[in-house]
Amino acid sequence: MTVHSIPNEPQPRAAPAREPEACAPDRVRAERTPEGRVFLCGGMSAAQALQAGQAHRSAMAGRDGQIVKRDVKTNVTFIEWDGSLGADRLCVKEFVRAGSHRLLPRWIRHRPAIVSWRGASRLAALGIGVPDTLGLVIGKGASSYVIMRALEGFKSLAQYVRGALGPATPTERRRDFLRAGADFLGRCYSLRVFHTDLKAGNLFVRELESGGWEFSLLDLAAVRFPRRIRLEQKLLNLAQLNSSVPLEVAWTDRMRFLRHLAECEPSLADRSVVAEIARLTRSRRCVWSR
Repeated sequence: MTVHSIPNEPQPRAAPAREPEACAPDRVRAERTPEGRVFLCGGMSAAQALQAGQAHRSAMAGRDGQIVKRDVKTNVTFIEWDGSLGADRLCVKEFVRAGSHRLLPRWIRHRPAIVSWRGASRLAALGIGVPDTLGLVIGKGASSYVIMRALEGFKSLAQYVRGALGPATPTERRRDFLRAGADFLGRCYSLRVFHTDLKAGNLFVRELESGGWEFSLLDLAAVRFPRRIRLEQKLLNLAQLNSSVPLEVAWTDRMRFLRHLAECEPSLADRSVVAEIARLTRSRRCVWSR
């Protein structure tokens, strides 16, 4: 297994950082490199960003690293790092655009990666849990890359409830977890944060030493910041969660979660909400009916 580190070397010429901004405007840096434009924050250098991209491609080819996702539009890997940047592992998400898009302006062609980069910055500023985003490489070819610190100690919501909410889990512990999850989602809504694909694989959780929980959103290209989150959007999110959370979360637990959420989202307190969530759930592929 290769641990990637970057030797001291001359850095490419810096270019004005007009688009896209991530982190605070005074922290983002942009550089032109032979492989395309690179946007940086969190102490990452252009050389490190390009090295991370190369390590990702190596992992996708079956060499060092771990493939998390391989898809037509996106590929995700974990790569080993040398401890610099405060990380022993980095997560690299590659956005692949079809060849038919090659004639479009690069800011349209690479829009999903740019939206993800900007979304991570805005969510972090709002105090919503997201992976620490370090670099964005806008490649000259079909791919662009978002480079993040790996989430350590987190599990997807689906993985977590399978292991932590079994029959032996005390009732009070289950109820505290459901309330914590409802509080997190309610806070997202109060800050006008809407995730268009809020399935259990895009919401990660870890236990804290205090006994509480920390939540983090993934797939940030799917995050939107509307002026107002409509009721039908909230119902969509609840159906997405309902269809993707395993049966370790029983029906009574799901109803308790909804009641907690309705305490800060009164529009969800109507009796018709449960029937509509059930209808939307039936139209989806449910994890517990496979």
